[in-house]
Order: sequence, then structure tokens, then C-alpha cells
Amino acid sequence: MDEVTAAGGRGVFVTRHGVWTTARSRPFERVSRESGHVDVLVNNAALIHEDMLKPESDSGRKPSISPTSSTSGSVGHYVATHHAIPLMVGRDNGLIVNVSFYGGARMHDPAYYACARRLDAFAATAAADLATVRPAIVSLWPGIVSTERVMGFR
Repeated sequence: MDEVTAAGGRGVFVTRHGVWTTARSRPFERVSRESGHVDVLVNNAALIHEDMLKPESDSGRKPSISPTSSTSGSVGHYVATHHAIPLMVGRDNGLIVNVSFYGGARMHDPAYYACARRLDAFAATAAADLATVRPAIVSLWPGIVSTERVMGFR
């Protein structure tokens, strides 16, 4: 969020839990009250459980299929997008970015890839629905992102 502020904007960070709980509309109510609009919404693919970052050669790694990473990611993206769209409609610069991941890399569990594919399909179909009212919606595949959490598993 510091980068957004330094560029002259104001960012609001909402965790997956912020949109997944019964209070899911509160962050968007706050943004509506304080600025009246959303310029950019970024949805990240899914929760990465720490077991997903262990090499397969580690003797302690058990095969895993995590319904948490798949289910919470997808539902959180849909809910966040649902609440953000009314704050973006009609603005020429509204953008929803879904951070996804390319398939077949075999780095994470199958549920992670299922979530990424759902996110890609969601962006593709929503783009057609939103074309006349804005915002734009895209799905990006940046590969492995060196976040603090990922770097902690080195």
C-alpha cells in the first residue's frame, strides 16, 4: 500500500478473510464513504499452504489437495468483485486484476490450479458482461512472486 500512497493514491488492503466473513461488505462500504469509488481491485489466486511450497523430495511432504485454497480463493474473488463493481461502473479507469498462475507447473496442489482456472474463466466471461459499463477485468499470470511469505520458505 505504500507504493500506492507514494504514487498519489490511497490503497486499502483487504485480506481474504475480510471478504469471506459475514462482514464482507464492510471494506467496500468504507471505501464508498471515504472516496466514493474504486479504481483498481486486485484478486490473488488462492491461499498457498506452507506444505505446498516444500519440494516433493522432502520425505515429510504428504500429497495434498487443499479445499481451503480452492474454495476460499474463488468465493472471495467473486464476493470482492461483486462489491467493487458498483463503485467502478461508469468510470473510465476502473480495473479488476485477477492474479492467477499458469497451469501444469506442478508446484502446488491440484486445488490451487483449479482455483486459478476458475479465476481465469471468471475474468474471461465477466469481461464480456462489463464491456459496455466498465470496469475492465483481466487475469494475469506473473509466475512465482517473491512475496515475504514465499521468500520465507526458501
